[in-house]
Amino acid sequence: MYRKNFLLEGKKKDKTYFIPGLIIKIKEKKNINLDGSLFRDFIHVEDVADAIIKLLNNETQGEYNIASGKKTKFIEIINIFKKISNKKIFFRDTNFLNASSCYADISKLDRKIKWKPKRKIEYILKEYSQLL
Repeated sequence: MYRKNFLLEGKKKDKTYFIPGLIIKIKEKKNINLDGSLFRDFIHVEDVADAIIKLLNNETQGEYNIASGKKTKFIEIINIFKKISNKKIFFRDTNFLNASSCYADISKLDRKIKWKPKRKIEYILKEYSQLL
């Protein structure tokens, strides 16, 4: 499903959000129950700042989706954390009936200012892994 929203990430994000909450569960060796097929659009705060600066420098007007434009499955996040942290993660794939997935279309932004995010999800998760 396409929506005009994304998840802004940085290692100081509140623990009630997905990745910070996941970090807590990994540290506490708690079971992680989620639908591994669900996805979101994760972007690093520095990429958002870069896009805003480029828009301002080009005196661009209008509404733009600043996001990664990529679908990152929750199971991918868990698998990347397994690799970079060498920690055992207790994960159970479930199927939540009311859960939804979303990502953003960034093609307008790319056409206007030739911008794409530089930081991939692995970069974001490496930054978060310092909290483990």
